[in-house]
Amino acid sequence: MADIERQILQQVDCDEDRAERSRAVENGDRDKPADTGAGAKDSMLAVSHDGPQTGVKGVVADYRHAQREERQRKKQEAAAAQAAYADAVAMRSTEDSSGGQTIWTKDDARSKTDNSDDDDDERFFEEYRRKRMAELSRAAEQSQARVLTDATPEKYVKIVDQMADSDAPVAIILVNDSAVSRRLESFIRAAAPKYAHTTFVRVQAADCGFVDADLVPIVLVYRHGELESNLVRVVDRFQDHASFELRDVVKLLDGVLLK
Repeated sequence: MADIERQILQQVDCDEDRAERSRAVENGDRDKPADTGAGAKDSMLAVSHDGPQTGVKGVVADYRHAQREERQRKKQEAAAAQAAYADAVAMRSTEDSSGGQTIWTKDDARSKTDNSDDDDDERFFEEYRRKRMAELSRAAEQSQARVLTDATPEKYVKIVDQMADSDAPVAIILVNDSAVSRRLESFIRAAAPKYAHTTFVRVQAADCGFVDADLVPIVLVYRHGELESNLVRVVDRFQDHASFELRDVVKLLDGVLLK
């Protein structure tokens, strides 16, 4: 019984060898003579196969076959992806030219809307900044006007006329280049912020016809367009005509402006 089984197995092995040699011949070795020796077995490792093989001798062929299939699959996937991209670009180009809405045009429209909102915000803040700067400039001019504004005789008269309907006084300071004029002027600049509703104007005394230097400095206070206080040679109101102090000037201004 054992002898019969051995014969059957040997026959099967012979059949498998003949089948493998037959496939090798069909796949690429038709012009070569069949080799039934050891050389034939070695050549089986380099044979190209169109599909997976069975048995120990087909392992290498199976591996190479799998590599070829993987490369082919990757090429097909890359070609499919490229074709899909080309179709998408063509679709966008077509719909853009026809005015159609796409995901790209929707995104572009949303982006334009966002940019438009940003532009509106920038315009708003720029307009607000300009208005605020103009308000601050006017306030600074008004504040500076209250401190001490230089004026010609014509401007001095115009300022008095403009304030005629107001209860706020206008103080005209007539000065020259003398030391007492400069001292009085510096103290009036320092004291002016205390009198928020008073407009202080500095005018050269000579331009108004006061050529006698002994009469200067002069302080003229107008209210409702009328001359209310006429302080010619104002330093005579101070105990020390040449070395009067800020407190002396403040006391004088209180008396003529805070009525």
